[in-house]
Amino acid sequence: MNVRDLVGRLWERLQGPPTQRSTAEVIAILERELQGSASADEWDDFRSVPIADPDLDAVRKLNHFAGSELPESRQTIERSLAELREQLATR
Repeated sequence: MNVRDLVGRLWERLQGPPTQRSTAEVIAILERELQGSASADEWDDFRSVPIADPDLDAVRKLNHFAGSELPESRQTIERSLAELREQLATR
């Protein structure tokens, strides 16, 4: 095990159990971040607290360093939103 993996596991233990979030909740948070209406605490919680659903947690990790202030970050969030909306529509 390398140091990065070890630190990652330690961090996850410190965070406590993963939170339960639905696809709709993740979409709403990402939309608010793009609109600039997500509070700093809400965005920090989204980025920092693991999500029980592994697919949604992958979205969280992908957007961990994203934010609405940089064009590249906005594009990452927009791609995530498009994928999540498509998943929601096909269920």
